[in-house]
Amino acid sequence: MRLLALALVALAGCGRPAPRTFRIAAAPSFRTLLERMAPSFEARHPELRVTWSFDASSMLARQIADGAPYEVILAADRESLAPTGVRIRPDTHQAFLANRLALLEPEPPESPETWAICAPEVPAGRAWSKVVGGSTTTRRCVTTDNVRAALALFESGAATHACVYETDARLAKRPHRVTFPNAPDVVGFAAPVGTPSAAATDFLAWIRTPEFLREAEALGFRPPPPK
Repeated sequence: MRLLALALVALAGCGRPAPRTFRIAAAPSFRTLLERMAPSFEARHPELRVTWSFDASSMLARQIADGAPYEVILAADRESLAPTGVRIRPDTHQAFLANRLALLEPEPPESPETWAICAPEVPAGRAWSKVVGGSTTTRRCVTTDNVRAALALFESGAATHACVYETDARLAKRPHRVTFPNAPDVVGFAAPVGTPSAAATDFLAWIRTPEFLREAEALGFRPPPPK
């Protein structure tokens, strides 16, 4: 009887296909939001096993151009999608969420100053150059690959200042104040990689749902500007 019961359990399991891997590439600034909301998407799609790759948008674009098997990319700005070549068609780009630069400064002030800023090919680095006119000659700067790395340098005390996004500034635990109140928005873009799979189409629709957007706004993101 015990062998029969085990056989019946095994047969029951045969009818359930294993979840397939659904790979998403995303900028680090979206990490908290996506990890918080992922269970909602996975509950809708038990047939998928979602895996995330968080890295600088410029790095993810190069990986896609080299054939990385992502199905969706969430880049921190549209310019980052250019190096993906034919794997992402421009007509599939959709404005995703808007963020804004923020400068973390220690409270009380410290000297000498060391500024953690993103590399110029990274979206936050491009936006930083527009704000300061590209001039960093009067500051000692440490260049990072992404905003989370800049935030980590600030938190550890290795940098006295850090240029991050507003959503990342909210995560800072070290005593600080935030400036750059009038910095321009940096608009993130989402796109399917290659021919959109059904899962990619569903995911890109899901990030436009009221449930997802409410959580995004609670974390400090803004809706993208109207077309």
